[in-house]
Amino acid sequence: MASYTVAQKTARKRALGILLLLFILSVFIRLPNLNRPVSKHYEFNTAVVLINIMSWRQTGGGDQLHYTPVINFQHAGDKFPPNNLNIDKEGNTVYLSYGPGMFIIPYFFYQWLKLPEVPVYLQILNLVFHLTCIILFFNLSEQLLPLKVTGRYFIITAGCCFMIFSPGVLWFLGNGYVNIGIMLPFVMGVFILIMPMLKDPSGITAIRLILLAILIIILIYIDWYILFLCFLTGVTALLKCRLNKKYGWLLLVLVLSVGSGIMMVFFQFTSHMGKDAVVSFWFHRFSERGLNLAGSTFSQKIYYLFAYFLTSYLPLIILIIISFMRNRRSKIFPEWSDDEILFLRLCSV
Repeated sequence: MASYTVAQKTARKRALGILLLLFILSVFIRLPNLNRPVSKHYEFNTAVVLINIMSWRQTGGGDQLHYTPVINFQHAGDKFPPNNLNIDKEGNTVYLSYGPGMFIIPYFFYQWLKLPEVPVYLQILNLVFHLTCIILFFNLSEQLLPLKVTGRYFIITAGCCFMIFSPGVLWFLGNGYVNIGIMLPFVMGVFILIMPMLKDPSGITAIRLILLAILIIILIYIDWYILFLCFLTGVTALLKCRLNKKYGWLLLVLVLSVGSGIMMVFFQFTSHMGKDAVVSFWFHRFSERGLNLAGSTFSQKIYYLFAYFLTSYLPLIILIIISFMRNRRSKIFPEWSDDEILFLRLCSV
């Protein structure tokens, strides 16, 4: 048993070393696109974040606008008449679609290091998020893959390799700074915490619940995705409550942290815009971006869904299909563990 543990530790160190080298290789692949004028696919988001940093600095600091994201400069010609929806009383065009975390994180990064508002530093911050995401995904994969699986760390390394080099990940955690990219490390952290708790009630501990609540609030501050994950986790916890009452604590933490996160974003925005403006903005954006079942709009969105999946993950999708077909015939690959199936069900949102 001791020799097995030593072998596992050696394999783990080797795998981490390989992943670090692969990440460095991915940086070299992205070098031609780094530190150049913003112009390509979804770099509008990069421009908006940089404009916000400049605008907050021009007002004397983000606190002057209650850290409400704005997408215009502070010159008189850059402002519009207030409309109590997306333009505040000073004429700034505000962006309230989701929490301001996507804007606040780079703002304090630039402020802390006293950086000029140029794209390369935002791209470097993005690469830091990418590396963090890979490390956390490595740890999550260790949780999901049983110890008895042959070539365990080879499989984990291969999975992390796809996370590093998938086209969508390379771009959106390189040049295309966006809320969906920077939330990934926090999402990985949530999965690392909830998987042991859903697997066994003994995994429900005070420290895990506290960390889970913090991560959920941070994620709501960045994006709304965590609400769907919390809903599925909450339903699972509710069903398990009859087996063990400790799942009631998990359900309570999910409800309280979701409520706290939403209220924190809401009250921050209302402190600058007022309650009516925030409510109107949120309802307007939901109706605009929700799935409209009428005619071609729905077809268009379904097309975009498949198009983005194919452009971002086509090599991985092809490999999964080939592996599935080969495994049906010859059972080359091991069956999925209960942990892996639970993870797939939760992350399917």
